[in-house]
Amino acid sequence: MTGLAVRAAAAVEDGPPAPQPGDYVYKDGLCLVRPYHFNFRCSVKARWEGSTLAEAFAREFPGRPPAYYTWAIAHGKLHIEGELLSDPQARIRAGQRLRHLVHRHEPPVLACDPAVLGQTPDIVAVFKPAGLPVHETGPYRKNTLLARLRMLCPDLGPLYPVHRLDKPVGGVLLLARSPEAAEKMRVALESRRDVRKRYVARVQGEFLGGRRETLRVEVPLAWDRRGHHVYAAPGALAESEQSNFRANDGPAAGSEGASTSTDAPAEEPLSLRGERRARAMAKKALKARRAASKEPCSDGIARSPTLAHVPACAEAPRAAVSEFRLLSVAPDRRTSLVECVPLTGRTHQLRVHLQHLGHPIANDGQYGGRFEGPRNARLLAREMGIAWDAMRRQHGLEVWEHEAEAGQGSEEAEAGQGSDKAGKGTVPAQKKARVDSLGAKASDSAPPRDEAHALHDKLISDERFRIEEAEADPICPHCPLLSPRDYPLDLRPLWLFAVSYACGDWEFEAPLPGWAEESWVPEDPASST
Repeated sequence: MTGLAVRAAAAVEDGPPAPQPGDYVYKDGLCLVRPYHFNFRCSVKARWEGSTLAEAFAREFPGRPPAYYTWAIAHGKLHIEGELLSDPQARIRAGQRLRHLVHRHEPPVLACDPAVLGQTPDIVAVFKPAGLPVHETGPYRKNTLLARLRMLCPDLGPLYPVHRLDKPVGGVLLLARSPEAAEKMRVALESRRDVRKRYVARVQGEFLGGRRETLRVEVPLAWDRRGHHVYAAPGALAESEQSNFRANDGPAAGSEGASTSTDAPAEEPLSLRGERRARAMAKKALKARRAASKEPCSDGIARSPTLAHVPACAEAPRAAVSEFRLLSVAPDRRTSLVECVPLTGRTHQLRVHLQHLGHPIANDGQYGGRFEGPRNARLLAREMGIAWDAMRRQHGLEVWEHEAEAGQGSEEAEAGQGSDKAGKGTVPAQKKARVDSLGAKASDSAPPRDEAHALHDKLISDERFRIEEAEADPICPHCPLLSPRDYPLDLRPLWLFAVSYACGDWEFEAPLPGWAEESWVPEDPASST
């Protein structure tokens, strides 16, 4: 192990985050995290089996070039747990534990701290700012709601999420004080008899032509895990599947479609354990059907011709019920403020049901909104042609190059990846092709430059968003930046907000954001391009 790795290991963070106030940097309305060394741990998945360690990481984590992983193995930064140095030619096996010592740079979030709205002996209700992840996910570890609460309110003790809000959605979030309390609250949420939740959304157009009665929508939803997208699937449930869905969701509540009503659905209480068992049985049956038909993307569901928009590889539709009521129409009549009450808890349920009604959330581009809103980091990276070496050259920074030091030139050549050792700043042929193709995609699409592009340019180019040389890791592809070099992000909020949660004798409510004021008028989308 090199001297650098030994020094890093002395300060490495390996376990649950324990953020301190000094870990955070506040600049220009952003909250950033000081970079830190971190021992990333994972298990070998079945699909990795038979690959070498370098092959598996280069394929599964393509952000770094293959040459980096070869170098990291040779210097003990990437290894099988229990081995200081792993054989670079050894084949890994499913179930083995891997460790990768990385210099972690977390993406920034808005400098809006979460706040406690109220407490009971079992539950803590907090305000979640839009753009802040709830728990550790992807590159986020300290810049999460749970970590920030641990730093701001250490007296609260351990907290356990009861439900989730999508990252760009703000509002009330319930956290339990113990795993037992979390389980109890989840049962209450799933039974949908005791818990009342209320959202507001700013949708496109004059909702229902200005009518103010409550509209009930009962349209099943199909989740496409590959595309991270949900589809409205009215009429998609085959009769043979109805028993599975009723076991999961309680008695069916009428026909699939929309109707005006003010009554809550008559549904029986449901134990969480029983629901999980029913779902597991349904998944097992689905896998058996796929294996029998040898069609990996077939879900075995009879589809009507009107459901051609639902991919064949989407998961089986599940019943979903929501209620909507018009609150106000904007003065320019291009958007409406709508109260939303989800009676089931499906992924993207309110967003897709509003799209199905022809009134999508106005800035929800994924589901038909026409106003500027938050976009996925992957989409932004594709637009910008993100690649570490290309960006480092663009900003006059040294390009990562360690093939010579690792002594792996011949192995790289045998793998068909090639290398040019004429000097620092050169790029392996395969990597250069990848950079060029990303650049071509970006130039072909020619997306408009908006707030997300401007934010990324600032984080990359502004000297105020860099760390001191003494804090930098010389082999880290992100240094000397505070934030990751390859993770563009859009911090604009989705115009959907969790206003309140109530159960029994308690109710917690969060103050509304500016876009939810009745007189608020969004900027014309044509003028923002």
